[in-house]
Amino acid sequence: MIFEVGGKRMADRPTEAYLRNTLRKMESDDNSFAILSMDDNDYIQTAGDSQNGYVLEWCDGEARKHYYCAEDHLTIEDVIHVFTLYLQRNENWKSDVIWDPLDLRNNSQGYSTTFMVAGGVFLLTILWLLI
Repeated sequence: MIFEVGGKRMADRPTEAYLRNTLRKMESDDNSFAILSMDDNDYIQTAGDSQNGYVLEWCDGEARKHYYCAEDHLTIEDVIHVFTLYLQRNENWKSDVIWDPLDLRNNSQGYSTTFMVAGGVFLLTILWLLI
């Protein structure tokens, strides 16, 4: 599995401890995002901050479907729980939170809201580094 935070590849095979510690550090970084992926089409991702809560999104590569967590104001501990189960390949991550299908057609460009937020943060970071 590949673990990325803020568009930066953090680890190719993260341990549970590394995953938890890195996600907790992300909590202090406003508007950060993280992705844990099995491959390009099968991943879980989060974005948000401690003040407004986090969102979770999951892409099921096999079915080519996207889902979002329907629960509001997830905490970083909620995110850590789901990411850790996903890392363990423990299927309980699918039932420990409520997932709803994400209709990508609602967005005229075909991108999910989480992905757009994450991409925007990444582009702003690049621009900031260039200035």
